[in-house]
Amino acid sequence: MPGNEKMCIIGFGRMGKRAAQLFSRGFDVAVLSARNVEEEARTAGAASADDPGRAISEADFLFLAVPVEVIRLWVDQINESSREHCVVMDCCTARIAAESELSLVRRQRFGLPELHEGEIPVIGEPDKRISGYLNQQGYTLWPVTPEDYDRRGAVVGTAHFGDRSRTGPGTRAAYPVGRITGWFIPAAAD
Repeated sequence: MPGNEKMCIIGFGRMGKRAAQLFSRGFDVAVLSARNVEEEARTAGAASADDPGRAISEADFLFLAVPVEVIRLWVDQINESSREHCVVMDCCTARIAAESELSLVRRQRFGLPELHEGEIPVIGEPDKRISGYLNQQGYTLWPVTPEDYDRRGAVVGTAHFGDRSRTGPGTRAAYPVGRITGWFIPAAAD
């Protein structure tokens, strides 16, 4: 198990919380969020960070838990502030679009688009410390290409989009239609 290695999770929605719960068992986890998440982070075994530059520069691992359209907003700071050996992970489910955005990151990187019990799909070559940690926690990494992941998720993503678009006025669909292009389409407004 890793010892005293630091992980910074950027974004603290459903996936950021899940990542904090999972990785706080073996890493010193700090969370960056646009909202005050101090109590939620503590409950998940993490600390809330208030200085993005410092949290990123001290991290051995960065975990991006933000929508694909927000990744680009973090790329420059990651490239400028993170350590050269820092490993970047993300959990975007629109893999082709995510890979396009992440191609600008100048660090080792890989994707974990799902964090659930059992098999976890992995895009790219995972860091051995992370894969070893996940194996010790009872997870198995399942290598998949961005294209295959998007293809597999296209039907599921379209179904989720349909469900979300019927939830009411002003609700934004959280899933890309078809997942192939990575475009997010808002639900119809009144």
